[in-house]
Amino acid sequence: MLTFEQTNILGQILTDKSAPGQGNIASITSHLQGDTLILTYQTIVNFASERSLRLQTDKLAYESSQILKKKVSNIKKLFSESSDDPLSLKEEGATDDVELIQATSISPLKVGYYRRKVRFRIEN
Repeated sequence: MLTFEQTNILGQILTDKSAPGQGNIASITSHLQGDTLILTYQTIVNFASERSLRLQTDKLAYESSQILKKKVSNIKKLFSESSDDPLSLKEEGATDDVELIQATSISPLKVGYYRRKVRFRIEN
């Protein structure tokens, strides 16, 4: 369990909008709930057909997991620079989903949100 000071340091790192991993097309949000850190990656995607949905989703899953790994690495680095102790995170699970926000029978183009949510247990 983190001390109050460590929780404050981690909170400041998570709310820093100038940190790498933040972009205009994609975003990463974070939630700290007790000893659990939840990172959510979200982006808007365009699907040209039903067949491309699976291919694009697989590609997005890979890309988002790489981006989230970089984000976690950056969080750990900043935490160890600000605190005397390293931050130990254990991944508990990840989920991803696609939410269609625009689809018509006239056009094959579909627009949706892709989200990947990863839960980490803080083991300090």
